[in-house]
Amino acid sequence: MKLLKKNISRLEQDRLRHALIRLNETPEENISRLEQDRLRHALISIENISRLEQDRLRHEYARSIETDEQHFSRLEQVRSQIAQTRANETAEEHEARLQERRILYAERKANTEEFNKTINTFCDKNCDICEKKCYPDQVANYQNVTPKLYLPTELIEKEVLTVCHRCHTHLKSSKTQCPSKAYWNNMRPGDIPDEIKVLTKAERRLLSRIIPYVNVIKFDGRFGQYGFKGQATLFALDIFEVTDKLQNILPRSSDDTGLVVITETLENLNSSREYRISRERVYAALRWLIANNPLYHDVTVNDSARLETRDIIRVIPAEINQQQSTTTESTTEPSVRSAYISTDKKKNVSRILRASWHQANLNVFPEFGGTQCFAMVLANIVRAAILPPSRWTKNILDENMIEVTVSLRKFII
Repeated sequence: MKLLKKNISRLEQDRLRHALIRLNETPEENISRLEQDRLRHALISIENISRLEQDRLRHEYARSIETDEQHFSRLEQVRSQIAQTRANETAEEHEARLQERRILYAERKANTEEFNKTINTFCDKNCDICEKKCYPDQVANYQNVTPKLYLPTELIEKEVLTVCHRCHTHLKSSKTQCPSKAYWNNMRPGDIPDEIKVLTKAERRLLSRIIPYVNVIKFDGRFGQYGFKGQATLFALDIFEVTDKLQNILPRSSDDTGLVVITETLENLNSSREYRISRERVYAALRWLIANNPLYHDVTVNDSARLETRDIIRVIPAEINQQQSTTTESTTEPSVRSAYISTDKKKNVSRILRASWHQANLNVFPEFGGTQCFAMVLANIVRAAILPPSRWTKNILDENMIEVTVSLRKFII
């Protein structure tokens, strides 16, 4: 009893001492103390998340190697524990458990309905004025009781017009001119001609007078497809410098398209026509543009242009990628787990850099969760200039996020 009283007295003295320190601290000391408290709590939360992640991985591994007998035995044990818990619960606990399940079921059902409603909403509404495709919540019905004089005959005869918000505002105003984007105001481009429609991505760039960016596309897997899947990287060019020397001789040479396709084998592209170059299609489209597009009236046709598909292809065998990955992994400290996680254990081609949490985690970032995306991108770019990302660990990614959050707090304060 005496020891308990001494302990209570010591705790009370500590409280009084801390209260006195806080009472006498300056605003700068207060901000510094609060910042240290936030960092300490953030680190504790990080350690907790890391521990939970390790527990999850350990349980997943244990379940992956268990036999069928162990699997059924574990499930039977879980069922027995649940049955025993439910048998011992009171009537109030039973009702509370059922009520909680009802609430969870209702929330899950509402979320599912909202998800289905969202993914089944399509941009299939056309504005009768500007012919813009809109989502259902982007259009309104206009009662055409007193038709505007600037409307064409086919719209004057309609009792109700489906219009976008911009055109709806214009119709309700006292303006006597038609909307600037009205289709009868020479704003209907018409159908794309066959000569242009059949062009591939590479062929379109051969006929571009200005190329504002370099397009780098990486193909993964064994076979390419017409609808390609892969990483696309864009590098901006100096538009002002390019426009000073506007391309007057077309088509461009195939090594001047600003398009680079990286693939493991040429067979990846055999089934894809998106990067093939046909000399006949290119010159047919160019002749149509010169005859019909005023922006091409001063273009001179280069009949001897080099048009080769292989000029835009860079073949990097998968074996080289694997050797580079193996070399990189061997340089990583064995005691620290790499932040890279392979998405294909057999080929080890595509890899993901994963931290202990995402930047919208409100437990770690209670004040700035989901709002510091750009700052984190900059922090990671700076870190990448110091240390190659292939040598990063989870701790490095975690430090990047914590440093960004600390900087944001200091900036706002």
